[in-house]
Amino acid sequence: MKILKKNTIKKNNTDTYTKEKVKKDKENGVPKLKLIKVDQFSFVDMSSIKLESDILKFIENNKKLLDLYNGFVIDKQVEINEFINGDYVKQAYLYKGLVIINTLTESNIHAITVGIINDTLAVYRWNNAEVGTAGTGSIAINQNTCQQPDGQLYRVPQFPLLQNPFPVFAQDVYYKSLPPPAAMQKIILYFNVPTINALLFIQIYDRDPLYGGNFKAVAGLYQRNFSIIYPSSIISFGSQPLSANDIATYNQLSNNTPITGYLHNNNNLNNNPNNQMFIITINQETLYNNPVPVGTGPLELNLFIVKQKMDLVADFPATF
Repeated sequence: MKILKKNTIKKNNTDTYTKEKVKKDKENGVPKLKLIKVDQFSFVDMSSIKLESDILKFIENNKKLLDLYNGFVIDKQVEINEFINGDYVKQAYLYKGLVIINTLTESNIHAITVGIINDTLAVYRWNNAEVGTAGTGSIAINQNTCQQPDGQLYRVPQFPLLQNPFPVFAQDVYYKSLPPPAAMQKIILYFNVPTINALLFIQIYDRDPLYGGNFKAVAGLYQRNFSIIYPSSIISFGSQPLSANDIATYNQLSNNTPITGYLHNNNNLNNNPNNQMFIITINQETLYNNPVPVGTGPLELNLFIVKQKMDLVADFPATF
């Protein structure tokens, strides 16, 4: 069992983050914990708790904190080699020297959504054999930031031979782990890797008992040749339409990128496999930049097929 390091944070102004006390919250009972703010994120600082088992037990008993904050810090001032070679829990990721957890278990809906998208990547890889590989693995963003996307597409360089594959595409699926503002900020961190040219995030909402048990789902596509900050397209593809408030939120986060798909003011149901509105296409010129592998076609993701698989999950919160 991993014993986490003692709190060694410097008490000066050279840190990349600031600390604040979390307001007393009787419901959660954690008045003594502190809050770490870094960039647009706010994390609950648990680095003073040394035993991993105690950390996981605390998080399990205080899940509601994730409604307020973006995750739990379990270690600080960690460099990438230490993180990769360490024995941190699978769900942890490294951000600016902070080891963070924002989910404990993988829900069925998350696993199935990730699986169908990665199946699409695998088929694309087989149909374009010279492209490279598809799979998962950690991406080193810089010396103190390392994340593991839910799926990646790699390219194997043709020249020189024997050069390591490099990622060109990454995707993340969010269900109860991060709200849209934090999720959209987290996904674009991958653009710090210069070979990555396209990103996909999927945001899944709970089934709504007041809406017949239907659910909202949003897909956002980022393309480097469009913007490394804002998505080029946002598509609502769930069985429940986005509300006016939802649309306003995504408009604000995306610099008014057009939002298409199933919305509160239309009847664009995602119930047809041939509806181009729900097919995401990434041209090979965008995906690979230059040079584009000979004979390579565009990458397509049919959100009708994704939703079909999601519809099979009756109880979203169920975990393995």
